[in-house]
Amino acid sequence: MGATAAAKPPPPSSELLLPAQEELEVLKPSFPVAVLAGGFASATVDVTIFPLDSLKTRLQAPQGCQRVRVRARARVRVRVR
Repeated sequence: MGATAAAKPPPPSSELLLPAQEELEVLKPSFPVAVLAGGFASATVDVTIFPLDSLKTRLQAPQGCQRVRVRARARVRVRVR
């Protein structure tokens, strides 16, 4: 029977993933670039998620995806003096 050598534990994950602090450089975008990026991200989410969320809501409704008939009459009275 041979003696087995103890396996060396792996280094901490911070040593594997992150370079030294001196090498990190943080770039901040200018305000107009940040506003445009935020607007683009917001529009993208609205275009992709809103239809899916509407479909999910209709599927969860008691009526399902059937057309819901809403009869609402607005009575507007305008008095002219």
